[in-house]
Amino acid sequence: MKNIAIISPKLAQYSETFIQAHRQIGANIFFYYGGELPLFLEGEGRLDSQFSTDGLKGLYLRERIFRKCQKYNMSPDEFFFESSLKEKKIDAVLAEFGGTGVAVLETCRRNRRTQST
Repeated sequence: MKNIAIISPKLAQYSETFIQAHRQIGANIFFYYGGELPLFLEGEGRLDSQFSTDGLKGLYLRERIFRKCQKYNMSPDEFFFESSLKEKKIDAVLAEFGGTGVAVLETCRRNRRTQST
């Protein structure tokens, strides 16, 4: 079964029944939300919460994130979103609304390139 990410700026709007309908397609659905570039994954919380910044390990991790963000000219939020896409082995992304699609486009392109190599 395919893993599909659905991205919406908000968690649940009563009037956005089409988004709820998309969640019913026959696939493993991962629902991202919290702005045009998502900050949360439904059922798991903030995307950056898995990255502890305590102690020596945290210092190493922050440095690794900083270097990758510099190398690929991306924000830390893009890094956390991309890391989640990789961890969940997302096959396709459905971005609700044009602004969301534009905000996640480069991250999706970069993720596709790293998966195909």
